[in-house]
Amino acid sequence: MLCRWEQNNFSMKLIYTDWANHYLAKSGTKRVIKDLQTDVTDGVLLAEIIQVVANEKIDDINGCPKSRSQMVSDLLSLFWQNVVKFTPV
Repeated sequence: MLCRWEQNNFSMKLIYTDWANHYLAKSGTKRVIKDLQTDVTDGVLLAEIIQVVANEKIDDINGCPKSRSQMVSDLLSLFWQNVVKFTPV
């Protein structure tokens, strides 16, 4: 039996996974997230979600990263183009 924290953590993952899949469907992609922690690690699906939610094009995303360095590059592009500009000064 799962403890309360594990149940809450599992429920939160389901909620965020459903939220992300809703926006992926709006973006027109056929890919869906099954495991939120692993499916967004390459940055591609995360970029799709951000583009739909923020209504902005994300530049410099490798749509099919083959190496870890390409995945890191995608994630850094997302970070620098979005997170940094929304940080209050």
